[in-house]
Amino acid sequence: MSATDIDWDTLFPGVHIPQAKPDPPKVPDHLEVRFQSHPALGEVAILKGGDFFFLAVLEIPNFRANEPWEVKLCYTSQNQARKYLPLSPVQSGKVSQAIHARPQHLTRLHFDTSFSSSTSLQFSFLFRSGPNEAWRSIREEQGLEDGHVIIDTTSLSDVDPSLRAIVPDLNVAAWNIETELDQTSTLQSWILRATLPAADAESANSSFEIGTPWGAFLKWFAIVRLFPYWIAPRQGKSQFAIDKDAMLCSFLGPHGKHLVFLAVNGWNEVVSGFRSTPHGAITVHAQNNGSSESTVAIAVAAGDNFEAAVAAVMSCAKSIVNQANGDQDVVVAPLTDTTHSQGMEDWYDGLGYCTWNAFGHGVTAEKILSALSELGNNNINITNLIIDDGWQSVDKPEKRQFEQGMVEFEAQGEGFHDGLKSTVSLIRKNHPNVQHVAVWHALLGYWGGISPTGKITSKYKTVEVAREDDDPRNLPEGGIMTVVAKEDVFRFYDDFYQFLSDCGVDAVKTDAQGMIDTWISPSVRAELSPAYLDAWSQSSRHHFGIKSISCMSQTPQSLFRCYLRGDKRRNVVRNSDDFFPEVPASHPLHIWTNAHNSILTQHLDVVPDWDMFQTVNEYAEYHAAARCMSGGPIYITDIPGEHDTALIRKMTGTTPDGKTVILRLSSGGKSIQPYSTYEDDLLLKLGAYHEPLRSPVLAIFNISTRPLTELLPISSFPGVEPRQSYVVRAQSTGTISVPTEEGSYSSVFASSLDVRGYDIFTAYPLQTFADGRDGQISISNLGLLDKMTGCAGVIESSIELCSDKRLLLTTELKALGTLGVYITQLPDLIIGKTISISVFGQSLDSFSRVSAIDSRVLEVDLEVAWRQMSTIFQKKSSVQVVVSI
Repeated sequence: MSATDIDWDTLFPGVHIPQAKPDPPKVPDHLEVRFQSHPALGEVAILKGGDFFFLAVLEIPNFRANEPWEVKLCYTSQNQARKYLPLSPVQSGKVSQAIHARPQHLTRLHFDTSFSSSTSLQFSFLFRSGPNEAWRSIREEQGLEDGHVIIDTTSLSDVDPSLRAIVPDLNVAAWNIETELDQTSTLQSWILRATLPAADAESANSSFEIGTPWGAFLKWFAIVRLFPYWIAPRQGKSQFAIDKDAMLCSFLGPHGKHLVFLAVNGWNEVVSGFRSTPHGAITVHAQNNGSSESTVAIAVAAGDNFEAAVAAVMSCAKSIVNQANGDQDVVVAPLTDTTHSQGMEDWYDGLGYCTWNAFGHGVTAEKILSALSELGNNNINITNLIIDDGWQSVDKPEKRQFEQGMVEFEAQGEGFHDGLKSTVSLIRKNHPNVQHVAVWHALLGYWGGISPTGKITSKYKTVEVAREDDDPRNLPEGGIMTVVAKEDVFRFYDDFYQFLSDCGVDAVKTDAQGMIDTWISPSVRAELSPAYLDAWSQSSRHHFGIKSISCMSQTPQSLFRCYLRGDKRRNVVRNSDDFFPEVPASHPLHIWTNAHNSILTQHLDVVPDWDMFQTVNEYAEYHAAARCMSGGPIYITDIPGEHDTALIRKMTGTTPDGKTVILRLSSGGKSIQPYSTYEDDLLLKLGAYHEPLRSPVLAIFNISTRPLTELLPISSFPGVEPRQSYVVRAQSTGTISVPTEEGSYSSVFASSLDVRGYDIFTAYPLQTFADGRDGQISISNLGLLDKMTGCAGVIESSIELCSDKRLLLTTELKALGTLGVYITQLPDLIIGKTISISVFGQSLDSFSRVSAIDSRVLEVDLEVAWRQMSTIFQKKSSVQVVVSI
């Protein structure tokens, strides 16, 4: 659907962003400042002790830098009167590190204070330009909400372990409460069950109130069903009020602990979700589509750590779903062809191209071949090609695609004169870099199912089903549609996918999967929904292995039934609704949504697909950085000839044998601040991790409509180890921090981003050795410096001290680029004498240099070496570099 058909002014504030707030009043340019603190305004910090330390950064116009600026903390504790505490200007040696580019027109000032308190605090700040000036409020001037610091002195083992103690008004009459066995001092979990009556002509709907989490709470987070087939985040503060049914809800209590609820679906005919009551309690709405009485199940976990509590409820759900589906003999067929497993890395890690934004429904064989030639002319060697919507034979050309049905397996004749097989053969012949060809289709055939007068209807039994139209974008989903009947669904998929395989297609993108949730009849939902999900899962796995993309499939039934099996051979699954390149508001919201959806989807058997994007667009780098952080595939959908090749090179690398690969992190990105709202004027922070280098990665995105500055402690990087020293590198500048660890002044990084700004910070652990001269040398592998997530270019890395006192750093890389190595004593070393570099036993000293940005960084240009020493690299799929000191 074209974005021009949609009323975005109504849709975005009303559906995507339900609680938009007005911008703060505009102040004159000479009075404008930027401000943030650590702990941060608008966030909740949790401390184990009562020693408080506040660091604040104030950015002011350069021409006002010599004025005597003052900052004071204003705070309340346990409903006492507000107190005020002045902050002191910080000496230059104790300020935060600035490895990200600072705005040139601003001067950055630091202030700090420390004190002790036995109670938690709510705080904000006042500031002024001198003792004779009026105090100005950060809250009023910039709209930043108060921050909270919670002193966590209680353990879950110290309180009543019953759920009734955590939910004081728990509706015990409605629920059967089962306590899970694995209770610890930091995590407790339960399963709630309630009985639903059977459906008859209509689904049986019931509501079961649970109660008010913690009796009262500071903030809440939820994953809601935005549309029948897409999920999205919601957040709020002390009043739980939600506009859509939710799959998952979490509540941050006044003592800093988290209470997480998950509606378990996909194990019976019940579809359930959470709603809010008028008085702010959480309640469950459940729909039974089965002809017999059934059960709704809710997993609950309370814990000190948000991620651990979410993992606990997902583990409960996995147990319930697998036990139930195992009893029904619903199992996924094993891989039968070893070539499927051999192609896994190509499929996951190969750069993809999708035809949708370039051609839409006007896609033809000629356009595809022309686009591939244009990509090749620009040295863009894609691995995966997706022929999107528009290739199929469908009926009713005068109607919109949502009402059209699939006629036959073969491609439509107007755009594919010689058939699908001929097109795929030409693609593979003319463009051997294309390893995989995927075609798009809807789960039910096409958007409107199967044509009632086409060839498919004559070969397979079909039925007519009614669907409702409830999409606020006014997609005409309602009315009667024809679909293949339950008896023939498996045969239909097996025949269809065999036809595609015979044509040379070896992957599919199966869209509109949530259409099964629009069916009105409970018997149709109960019988046909699992049949289609199981038939598609098994047939796609049998014919294509893991090479399928599941789209519009974020219904509870699909997510839980298909992707909670513990299968390591993961399918690619779209992680959010679409975004529209011509709608500016959809770009930051798209990244925000994916970052928070990943809190849930990280626990499923999926590789998250954050959607295709175009490399020539004012938000292109913004999207590219997010895709690199996602841990999922990268697909571009450029109009032929309109490519940003420099941006593509930042996302990808060339292997020694000539393939183009993306650099996927071993643990993909997700929001590290689930309770912060889209309107809080805070940077979106995506946390990820790459295991081969033990490197935490933190990406920041400005999703606000104004520039923002924040202080980022290294403790916020996921996976940071206590007492481990790190150097942190900013991707935007290449600047590297001084060695730092948690708890020091140097462990806080000041970052300022303009609108649409982003940066990626990677923390690299240091290893320290005696250098043989009564001193020490510290080393860290920095991965590929010229890539957005260059640490993900490393497959394996080791540093060892040899018996002859030499240090050997051995690195295996999946792609070429500029390898970086941080060496504290590098200024004292001489390349070719006291330090040498080699690849496959051949010297790379002449391709190595000291970085112009940092004299402690060694750079090894593997791409230039590859071009000049091609015979050494031939037929290698990876590169092994050895640095000897």
